[in-house]
Amino acid sequence: RETMDDFKKEMGNEENKKLIRKRKEIVEHPFGTIKRNLGFTYFIQKGIRSVQAEFSFICFAYNFKRVINILGIRAFIDAVNAK
Repeated sequence: RETMDDFKKEMGNEENKKLIRKRKEIVEHPFGTIKRNLGFTYFIQKGIRSVQAEFSFICFAYNFKRVINILGIRAFIDAVNAK
């Protein structure tokens, strides 16, 4: 009970409210993109390790798509070949 009261008091602080709003802007967008644009709305695998692996793959797909969109396919291929 004490912990929840402390948490509620901290979250009532105006500075913390601003931080939470900012976090929502930054963090929620990728999850919305993953769900809507990539079509991942649920996990196929069962068990913690399998779901972690599946989520890692989903994050890789999201990040890979972002790299291609930001750099373009030609710049990406050139960067890979340069290594």
